[in-house]
Amino acid sequence: MTLRQIPGAIVLGLVAALVTHAVLFGKEHAWGGAYHSTFIELTLAAVTGLTSAAGALLWSGARCTADGTVLAARVRSMLPSWGGIATLGAAWFTLGERLEAAHAGAPLLAIVVILALTAWIMLRFVSAALRALAGIVFAIATACRVIDLSLGKLGIARGAPPLNIARDTVWRARLLRAPPVTANA
Repeated sequence: MTLRQIPGAIVLGLVAALVTHAVLFGKEHAWGGAYHSTFIELTLAAVTGLTSAAGALLWSGARCTADGTVLAARVRSMLPSWGGIATLGAAWFTLGERLEAAHAGAPLLAIVVILALTAWIMLRFVSAALRALAGIVFAIATACRVIDLSLGKLGIARGAPPLNIARDTVWRARLLRAPPVTANA
């Protein structure tokens, strides 16, 4: 797992642990005991943050690509693997169970199978959602580009002011040449 994939693995592992606990125990008791509402709020905030960060990354690359699938492929490399989600899901699940009061536990095999299946389903769902988000962002960026072009044809200035080529060339020439050499004689 690369450093880029760690935030996604943490967030998706938390969601996988929450879903696993809900599947195993239903409404029998709250996951995390007294910290249940904190876990829920943390999950909602983390999913919202991850979604907005993915949207921002997609938006920043939308004008430089020819298709929404290219955007999705670039951001897809930042998603963690199935094993990373399952591992961090197990860590979150263990933390939540340690915070709860003592209760009858589920069989270890059931926990492992449900957590692994949840991580796999979650990875497939997030990949599909990412492709859909990339398509939406690309469509919006394309529409904005069309609006910019049509406003330009009408003579309405949009974006950055025009460059002063003569001034910029002089400054570039001054910055590119070497400083004068003076000898200490």
